[in-house]
Amino acid sequence: MNPKPILLIFIHLFVVSILRVLRTEVEKLLSERLARQHANLKQQAAFLINNYELVVSVLAERGARGDESSHFDQLLDSVLLDSDI
Repeated sequence: MNPKPILLIFIHLFVVSILRVLRTEVEKLLSERLARQHANLKQQAAFLINNYELVVSVLAERGARGDESSHFDQLLDSVLLDSDI
């Protein structure tokens, strides 16, 4: 049995796990820390919209469409629906 495919699967799962943690931390940084530095809800929503759009466009530009991009697309949609901008 060749151990290389098993090693590649392990590495892939490890990288996916790290990307999920990174995604969660970026989301928390934007929504829980940085957005709250703005004075009112409208400014917070504008900040989140701008930054979520930036993340989505960078991921698309890099060809990283998938779970990560769709997650930030969903966050963007939720802010757009909840805000009155």
